[in-house]
Amino acid sequence: AVVSTQSTGMPKGTTSNGKKNKRNHEVCNRCNKNSYHKQKQKCASCAYPAPKWRRDLSDKTKEKRLTYSNVEGKKSRSGNMTHIKNVVRKRRSGFKMSNLVLNALKK
Repeated sequence: AVVSTQSTGMPKGTTSNGKKNKRNHEVCNRCNKNSYHKQKQKCASCAYPAPKWRRDLSDKTKEKRLTYSNVEGKKSRSGNMTHIKNVVRKRRSGFKMSNLVLNALKK
């Protein structure tokens, strides 16, 4: 039997790249990324139309990924809370205004 050295089918390089003109994803309504899969009807980035946002857990270890809550980091008071800290501080002092503000109000 004679074995042919030529491979059958299309090469993997430049000639086959011209055939890659099918678009599976379009812009998502919720996250505005080009991640909404038209056939699956689901966003790969935020899981739209699911009510909960999809979390990117790729930087976490496998153990943390398995135990990580889907809503952690999205609920209130999960950031540095700069506004809430300021309000708490002002409330302690009875919402007193500075002399500069009082003088501007008098004018």
